[in-house]
Amino acid sequence: EGGPTTNADEAEGDGRRARLAVKVLEEKRDKPLFLALGFVRPHVAWIAPQKYFDLYPPDKIKFTPAPEGDTKDIPAIAIKNRPQALPGLMLEGREPPGFSKDQAEARRGIAAYLACVTFMDAQLGLVLDALDREDRWKDTIVVFFGDNGHHFGDHGGLWRKNTLFEESLRVPLIIASPGMPEPGKSTAALADLIDVYPTLVDLTGIARPGTLDGVSLVPTVKDPKASVQDALVQYRPTEPSRTGYSVRTARYRYTLWPDGSEELYDLSADPAGRRDIARQPAQSATIRALRAQIERLVP
Repeated sequence: EGGPTTNADEAEGDGRRARLAVKVLEEKRDKPLFLALGFVRPHVAWIAPQKYFDLYPPDKIKFTPAPEGDTKDIPAIAIKNRPQALPGLMLEGREPPGFSKDQAEARRGIAAYLACVTFMDAQLGLVLDALDREDRWKDTIVVFFGDNGHHFGDHGGLWRKNTLFEESLRVPLIIASPGMPEPGKSTAALADLIDVYPTLVDLTGIARPGTLDGVSLVPTVKDPKASVQDALVQYRPTEPSRTGYSVRTARYRYTLWPDGSEELYDLSADPAGRRDIARQPAQSATIRALRAQIERLVP
């Protein structure tokens, strides 16, 4: 979807948003400011000025199709957004909607996505440059995050979001705050986007509401080796209105679907999550423990 335009950056929606944010940051004020800035790209449609598309010739894009039979151990409900006739039904030989073996089409899609990411990055750069010019880093907290990931031909040929696989659920999260002891360091600690608000509450020192979902990530902001939670639960509705749940720990992703289907991936040994080991007898104790995590964390 989409393609290059002849527009200048400032004529695109994200370009206008970034420049408006810069104007807000340049205004003189004597009260604290909360500024929320949302960029549309790289959400579809993949549209950006031509110069960003020029950076990514499709014939230079590396694309490796999903291995043959990559869906053989995936429960059908994990990809199909409807109830399945048989619990635990596998997807062997039935590729999901949108599957394409056309590598040229795949390369064009990936190139367009990368163009949009680069365009968005350039607009974000204007905002960060304004913080530099105004010398605001000493009194400004910046949180950057994305709302979801995107599949690019993995797990049997998926080209979308809204799954309970790692590629869809894992997003960027960057927190920059004055006085950080180790700025610029990454962390392996688990975090959820629902944790952003309690983190800002603690960093700014504002009054904590009586009821607050999520946990503060300030211990990790202060020490990248510190972790404040050992498991996260994410979910996706199926049809009818039932829900599949996925729990992520430092090592595993375990997913439980309302038709009884289960998935288990050891992401330390299999980072791409291509081997579902849920049906291996040796994993029964691990599955029981992870299912208990879902029961503990889901209201």
